[in-house]
Amino acid sequence: MPKFSQDLRIGVALQSGPSYAVEIFHGIVDFSRAVGNWQLEVDSDFHFGPRPVSLDSKWTGDGIIPLSGENRILDAAWLKDSGIAVVNATGWFDEYPGAPIIFWDDIQIAQLAAEHLVSLGLDRFAYFGPERFEPAHRRAHTFQQLLKKAGKSCQLFEWTEQHMSDVVVRSRKDWRNAINFIQQSLKQLELPTGILANTDVTASLVTQAAEEMGLRCPDDLAIMGIWNDKIVCESSQPPLTSIEIDYHKFGYDAATILHRMITEPNFQAPKITRSGGRKLIPRESTDYLSFDDELIASALRYIRQHAPLRPMSVSEVIDQIPMSRSSFTARFKNAVGHSSKTEITRVRLDQVKKLLQQSDWTITRIAEECGFDSSQDLSRLFRKQLGQTPSEYRNT
Repeated sequence: MPKFSQDLRIGVALQSGPSYAVEIFHGIVDFSRAVGNWQLEVDSDFHFGPRPVSLDSKWTGDGIIPLSGENRILDAAWLKDSGIAVVNATGWFDEYPGAPIIFWDDIQIAQLAAEHLVSLGLDRFAYFGPERFEPAHRRAHTFQQLLKKAGKSCQLFEWTEQHMSDVVVRSRKDWRNAINFIQQSLKQLELPTGILANTDVTASLVTQAAEEMGLRCPDDLAIMGIWNDKIVCESSQPPLTSIEIDYHKFGYDAATILHRMITEPNFQAPKITRSGGRKLIPRESTDYLSFDDELIASALRYIRQHAPLRPMSVSEVIDQIPMSRSSFTARFKNAVGHSSKTEITRVRLDQVKKLLQQSDWTITRIAEECGFDSSQDLSRLFRKQLGQTPSEYRNT
């Protein structure tokens, strides 16, 4: 990346809000180190190492990246009149008219969610989110259409201003209104149902509303959210499955666009740049299996209980159920869509991926914990199935 002799003063608005905003900030910081001439100045309501500032009409820097999420702190009219370059990374489309936007890839997110929930063996699905927030509305309809193509049903429950005063929960009154809306919606569902919520916060609200009604998660409702906000997901009961965005890339891309806006006079920034879902993070809220063939469901439960910890053969699985090998092979593939051997490999590697993401264990220790003979055996299988080494996966 070329270096520029002139130092650039770059403001970042980082107020308290979604925890992932800090991860986006890390992407911006890494870009600033790579380019070599950025001086970061952070407007924040909590302490950060970079020079603290107030991003207002007295500020005279070169560019700003707002990351305020649900906390709207900057005067959009002043920014437009100031001529300061701005890239909108707030997660709101209408915050800074005319500024290029970094946003989630709603279609890819909907695809990841649909694939995961369908893999549980469910036939009925629902979506919860705000109708008047256009990106969430588009995501809802994409999710519904993908499920319809798979021969599944999907109901959309989108609240309006009649139900809640805003697209997010900001007060105790909004919380109660959201719970009431969700409960009235849940009464319309035939159980069991897989549910995608527009955010982890909404998913948490669905679990709370369901609990008040005596519904069980994941037995009655398999629920998942979007963002993988760890504070929300891991404090919910049960912990929430979620789709994680590549927040580091999100921040890095925002910084790249801002830099080009400042240093390249003829650069035309795209109106919107989308950042896809990085990966799905499974947790207990979707730990559910439903298949018409109960013997195959039993075999799947056995695989998912034991395969994460040790090697497993197809013969061992067949020993658990009253069925011939030929019948088992045909019925398993018909129900699940792939062979039992493929499922065993998938479950084992999913456990490896989970440990790579959520622990700082060495590859050798992970191999031992998952029952591989050596780290080399694990690495060979990982590369064969996923096209990268465990270390490469951990670092993406």
